[in-house]
Amino acid sequence: VFWGAPLITRELEEKTDRMVWNQSVTRTRWLAVKLTLLTLASMAVTGLYSLLLTWSASRYDQLAGGRFAAMTFAARDLVPIGYAAFAFLLGTTIGLLVRRTLPAMALTLAVFAVVQIVLPITVRQHLMTPVTTTVRLDLEAMGRSDFMGVGPDGARIDGYTMPGAWSLTTTSKLYNADGTPYTAAQTEQCHGSNQREDMACTAAQNIHFSYTYHPADRYWRFQWTELAVFGGLSLMLAGFCLLRIRRYSS
Repeated sequence: VFWGAPLITRELEEKTDRMVWNQSVTRTRWLAVKLTLLTLASMAVTGLYSLLLTWSASRYDQLAGGRFAAMTFAARDLVPIGYAAFAFLLGTTIGLLVRRTLPAMALTLAVFAVVQIVLPITVRQHLMTPVTTTVRLDLEAMGRSDFMGVGPDGARIDGYTMPGAWSLTTTSKLYNADGTPYTAAQTEQCHGSNQREDMACTAAQNIHFSYTYHPADRYWRFQWTELAVFGGLSLMLAGFCLLRIRRYSS
């Protein structure tokens, strides 16, 4: 962001654009060289920081088991490199359009922040088709869940997760083996004074629920896919800048 936004606006504000862009090197070639070198530099620096962070946080990540968490995924391994290229070229593009350094920086930060917020919520999970499976509510499934409760439309289970997976389902309705909803009246059959016995009783009723998720082994596919997406967006921004500066008039 702080490399990209001033790249062109600095020349405009200091009135050096006429001199720089009217030498033997054309403005298009000047910008192409700048974009290539600075994009690679930003990717290299960010890649180094990402490598160090991934290494230093590896033990924590193994214990936490949440590599798909929005903040963790965006700060580890490959995707920060794509973000760096995109942020730099986004700043250059906005600087070319706005022509003022501080407004260009502010607008670039705002747009990049919106992208970082919107992407994990609305886009990332759709980069691949999720898996939907039926899970039997046994003792193991109960241990991987946060809560089992009863509502007006029947019993439900909250917070079930598979190890290392990206859970897209937070709450699931419970069903009997014949597909009918598991009702509040049925839950009363397993309410006693001993929690362990109650759980064993519930598990014996052959209840199941639907669970949608991305398996843990898709982590690297998501990393490469998102890197490719931001690489493509970066190339589009670079192409726009080169076309725009060719038509630029001081």
